[in-house]
Amino acid sequence: LGSGGMGTDVPSSFEVGDKVEVSEGYERYGDAASGPLRPGYRGTVMEVQRGPRGDRQSVRVMHNGRRWWYQPQALLSERSGLLESRAVRFLRTILRSHGYDHTTLEPLWGKTVTSESWQLGDLVAPVRLSAKYARAAQAGRSTPLSFTMIGRIVPDTSSLPSAQARGRESG
Repeated sequence: LGSGGMGTDVPSSFEVGDKVEVSEGYERYGDAASGPLRPGYRGTVMEVQRGPRGDRQSVRVMHNGRRWWYQPQALLSERSGLLESRAVRFLRTILRSHGYDHTTLEPLWGKTVTSESWQLGDLVAPVRLSAKYARAAQAGRSTPLSFTMIGRIVPDTSSLPSAQARGRESG
């Protein structure tokens, strides 16, 4: 298959050092679903194994210290133009961290947080501030940052075992 699973008959073009992600439907190709890559994760091509006729059959990828052999159809290379480049990902991150929607370039300030609008790590503040903060602001007094009630969206850890329980399991 061509260029990382696009369904053409052109041989794949992975090279050592390429940045790759899994393609849509990657689970269908061998044991790719057991590997370290998940949609959105980037890995690095470490080795390309060629078949007896010189065609490429397997691509070895490293992600977070784990290596895994993938069929070329399960992967997309950054060089293919089908993935965001490092520069585009950087700009999207910068825009997001400065309170802009990275797709529309509109500011997010004052907008309601919805299930589609937030990302892990976003800072949020309630629309209504505490009465104590509001009175201080009306009087023109500065207030400690704790009164502004700014929070950060973090992963839900309620379903994870506690650190103490993990320590007992591992050793």
